[in-house]
Amino acid sequence: MSREDKIRGFLEETDLDQDLQIAELHPPVQDSTPFVRLQSQHEEGSDPATFKIGDRYQDIRSPGFYGPLHGARMVLPHPRYPNPGEPTTPEIEKAFWSEWDIWSNAIATFRDVVRHLWAKESRPSHYDADLTEKRTEHLRGLWQGRNMTLPSDSQWAAWVQEYDLYLKAERERTAAAK
Repeated sequence: MSREDKIRGFLEETDLDQDLQIAELHPPVQDSTPFVRLQSQHEEGSDPATFKIGDRYQDIRSPGFYGPLHGARMVLPHPRYPNPGEPTTPEIEKAFWSEWDIWSNAIATFRDVVRHLWAKESRPSHYDADLTEKRTEHLRGLWQGRNMTLPSDSQWAAWVQEYDLYLKAERERTAAAK
């Protein structure tokens, strides 16, 4: 049987007129109400009054999956919507996501600084003092602009040591997997 014969047979078996009549009896519902997006509730770690530089971000999404920034050390409080539960506006969305960009870029900059400070001790040939200073100044500017207390040298050293332990654990894990 040729392809054309199969198509003709299918069309003869299918009553297209009946399908069209059913569609006319049940027209699609036209919802005239526009979609309204509500402002999200405040995230954990978003209260500037209780936030500490280095708090960990809990990015757990339903049903229990982790987001890309889960466990990251935050250097700024997570952005907040001004009125959770109320409808949002394009202006509110723009302001929130602009702040979110600053927040997420600050996390990446912080990670870079910690890696550079680790390299200063562990791999001096990979250390770039100018780049580290530029990125550290960027973070200092963000913190000073928000009247936040700057981390001490001992706190930076603790974060570098934590990163070193993380790297050692990763090396052991990958060696065991081979």
